[in-house]
Amino acid sequence: MSEDGVEDGPTSGSDGKAQLALVGTNSLALVAKHLTDLESSGLSAETIKGAGVYSELKSAPIGEILGWSWRNGGALVFPFRDYDSHKVLLSRVKPDRPRFRNKGGKKKSIKYEQARGTGAIPYFGPGCIVESRLDNPSQPILWVEGEKKTLLVDQLGFAAIGITGVHTWNDSEKYRNGDGLTWSKPLRKYGERFIRGRHQIICFDSDAFSNDNVMLAMRRLAGLHLDGGAASVKFVRIPPDEHDADASIGIDDYYVAHGEKATRAIIAAAEPIAEGEDITPIAPRDPLLKLSSLPWLRGAELDRDLRLPPRFEVRRDRSLWAEPASDKPEADHRELMSSVMIPTGLLRSIDGEEERLEVTYHAGGEWRRATIDRKACRDARRALSELPPAVAIDSNNAALVVLWLSEFMRHNGHRLRVRRFVGECGWQRVDGDPCFLLDTPVTADEEETGIVADDSGDRSEMLRALRP
Repeated sequence: MSEDGVEDGPTSGSDGKAQLALVGTNSLALVAKHLTDLESSGLSAETIKGAGVYSELKSAPIGEILGWSWRNGGALVFPFRDYDSHKVLLSRVKPDRPRFRNKGGKKKSIKYEQARGTGAIPYFGPGCIVESRLDNPSQPILWVEGEKKTLLVDQLGFAAIGITGVHTWNDSEKYRNGDGLTWSKPLRKYGERFIRGRHQIICFDSDAFSNDNVMLAMRRLAGLHLDGGAASVKFVRIPPDEHDADASIGIDDYYVAHGEKATRAIIAAAEPIAEGEDITPIAPRDPLLKLSSLPWLRGAELDRDLRLPPRFEVRRDRSLWAEPASDKPEADHRELMSSVMIPTGLLRSIDGEEERLEVTYHAGGEWRRATIDRKACRDARRALSELPPAVAIDSNNAALVVLWLSEFMRHNGHRLRVRRFVGECGWQRVDGDPCFLLDTPVTADEEETGIVADDSGDRSEMLRALRP
């Protein structure tokens, strides 16, 4: 066994198996299709019984669990128990006939449902609860997405904390308010108790290295662990599907395909999260993604310090998408622009009464720059008239584009390069001295105090005429 207790992996002794039945107190049965679903993830009868998973075949009881009207029939029910008291806090259900939503332009099923407003309750397997595995400092803690995967590693004897989504461990409200990454309320007590001095292992699906969103979640979670004093943070690299590298292979899928020995081996071979530029941890106090780190934006020549605001995503085709609001988590992701427009500089008039933004956008196969009135960041009508035609803004997306610009400035306004300008070329008084301003800086230090002419609109022809 290694110093972090991973090499051979823990085992479940006979005493542990005997105790599992104490956790599952629900006497309701499993129908054949639900049992098959659980067994397809490699789960044993003892694990299933200990977890108290059961079948509910009618809509009404499912509606009572969810707290809202449900009309899609039965479901597989997973009780979520508190680690300390063993009491059921809530249940999540896996519907037989799931609802669908559009996410990222694609129709996807909602595999699991839970009561609204219940937050990111952590999921614990029966072995972890009964044997108090999280309290054993010699055991590393595995962070796994999904109930069935959590039960599988629990069955193998590991201490595991299950999360209901790769980003759900974070307090989304504080993050969106610009307060950085922090534990969500249901996970906070575990983050404070079981992080410092402990070895942590993140076990997400195989697509963590092809799905930018999953990789971002892993880097952020690793940063929060390290900030909390974790002895180490590693990740399990699950081999991708031989025929589809983008397919999502979970630890349970790998177990079923390759067996227990191979599964323990890839967990034992977990790699340090700090190795390699693509998996560098992201500090929780500064968690926003650097736009310059996205390969598909490098041609825009962006300042290295500009960050992507919360709730927004720039995809590989350079399109800009917005996540749903926190009070509408099931709403669709929405495309704001087919090609993102990014503010890159701020122009402030010498009298302080006017501000303009330099923006970069992609059109005609190349990156271009334009100057717009700062007020376009606050008013949809101004945005419609100010933004370059290639941005393709209309009445349908104007409000969301304004939201993007205002959020970008809220998080990056202090990072933008600021230059001063005058609205008209000709004789001007700058810092008490008269000067004739053309379209070139009149001071040596352009980065800090340079003053440039406003060359937007009809002024460009006048400036060309005045050029020496």
